[in-house]
Amino acid sequence: MDKMISASLLSLFLMTTPSLAAMPATADKADAPMNVDKASFVKVVTSSNAFEIESSKLAEEKAKGADVKEFAAAMIKITPWWPTS
Repeated sequence: MDKMISASLLSLFLMTTPSLAAMPATADKADAPMNVDKASFVKVVTSSNAFEIESSKLAEEKAKGADVKEFAAAMIKITPWWPTS
């Protein structure tokens, strides 16, 4: 029974995985996964950064474990490398 389940899972995996023959030879020849203009990208990244900082502030305030508080403080302390304004 276990061999049958394993074989079924392997078959399902192979059917849903893209063929290795269809993969580009190098990353230079690969198509871009999606086209996003720079302004939209910066907007999403900036809001993600703000969310990360605010959720870390909440975690630092509400967490009971010292390790969680320490990690949250480190996440707040990290300054973004891109302009946020």
